[in-house]
Amino acid sequence: MDREILKEKLLFYIAQGNGLSSEVRDLLIEFRNLGGHQADAEEIVKEIKQESVEELQDHADDVLDIITGWCASEMRVWNEAAGRLGHCTV
Repeated sequence: MDREILKEKLLFYIAQGNGLSSEVRDLLIEFRNLGGHQADAEEIVKEIKQESVEELQDHADDVLDIITGWCASEMRVWNEAAGRLGHCTV
């Protein structure tokens, strides 16, 4: 999955208010399994956040929580984040 496809799909979930969802987690797992890196996913969401109106920025932050591991262990995607204290739940 390339960056533009991931960005388009994440923007769809963010616009729907579903940034913190199992669907987003599954999408990020697919991105990871296809060779995507945590830093790239984080950069994409930060781009979305910059380009979005204020009310969507909170939903983009929800996606960042999943990417960075600032969430419940079952929502984490990258192992590098496993040592962090989690706070997000679905």
